[in-house]
Amino acid sequence: MFDEARDVQRTARTYGQLGMVAEDRGDLPGALEWVARTYSLAIDHDLPLLTQVKSHLGRLREKYGADEFTKWWQGFLGVDPPTDLDVDTSSIL
Repeated sequence: MFDEARDVQRTARTYGQLGMVAEDRGDLPGALEWVARTYSLAIDHDLPLLTQVKSHLGRLREKYGADEFTKWWQGFLGVDPPTDLDVDTSSIL
């Protein structure tokens, strides 16, 4: 896919969209997996979509429950989840 082209921003956006599709289908673990990948790319490459990703993660944390979200994140990435997910999205176009 886009990974091969090394277009990190496009890959991150695609992963985010896949996370939204999974969320819409009620597949919260699938949504978390895609959005966690998006978050990692955004952090590792200082991508401008970080605010949107944090907002999406915050919404998933709310739906999943904070404790379950933390357990899932630690199991998937091996680290504690980000805590700064309550972001102001009013400036996002």
